[in-house]
Amino acid sequence: MIDAAQLQHQAMAAAPLPAQAIAKWDVLRELSVARADFNLTDRDLAVLQVLLSYYPAVTLDQPQKMVVFPRTSRSASV
Repeated sequence: MIDAAQLQHQAMAAAPLPAQAIAKWDVLRELSVARADFNLTDRDLAVLQVLLSYYPAVTLDQPQKMVVFPRTSRSASV
């Protein structure tokens, strides 16, 4: 059974990204502050930090190009 929170999450996931660029570290900082609202653990945030560190640009402004290919040896320290 799907509850209201799941429906809200699905709607947010389907919503388009803002047209403006967003600083990747600001995203991490804001998610860290709102982690309880998104049910994020310290490990979730640590993995996101590692993935963001592989993204070459300072801002997140091209969703179609936001794929990173991390090397296992560097990310194993998380």
